[in-house]
Amino acid sequence: SYDTRFFDAILTLCFNKIGIEKCCIDIVFPFLSKMSIILEKYTIQESVISFSKNLIRKHLFYLIKSIPYSDQNSRKWLLFLPEKENEDLELIYTHLLLKINNEKGIYLGENQSLNSILECIENTQITHIFIYISKNYDSTSLEIYLESITKNLPNVTIFVATYTILKEKITEKVPYINVNTATAFNSYLQKIMAM
Repeated sequence: SYDTRFFDAILTLCFNKIGIEKCCIDIVFPFLSKMSIILEKYTIQESVISFSKNLIRKHLFYLIKSIPYSDQNSRKWLLFLPEKENEDLELIYTHLLLKINNEKGIYLGENQSLNSILECIENTQITHIFIYISKNYDSTSLEIYLESITKNLPNVTIFVATYTILKEKITEKVPYINVNTATAFNSYLQKIMAM
């Protein structure tokens, strides 16, 4: 029904009652996944998914903005989607998760050129990188990204996030960690923070 107020109220209630992380993992992402399946099988308007995603996106950005910045550690994360990648909700959620855990992050967003990434790396002290890719990603392009990043930052830790586990390695030349659930990434994050 495109009822912004009602959808917004339900989302706010969920975040407040069960917490940000649990709400995203147990409600928001399964909801979006089911909506995509319904869209493929039945006649549902694609605009309903866009409507929902945009309201969720606004909520996540509001939550990010409401958390104070931290200087508790020297780690700095760079979060982005490569060129032609536009599905940014998981990236926004990761940025929120990092901020909740007092991690510093630079969120560049979707559709980032390799030049943009290399400029950012050159001017900051990035220690960790989080890249999100869809199931139709360009493996050759991503390989170039990973190799160029590690050439400039040989000690950086790279996470490549996907909906499903990658069937083939993107490249043998660059070490990276493939995570395909928010829970798996959170587990790695807790280990990094404990070091």
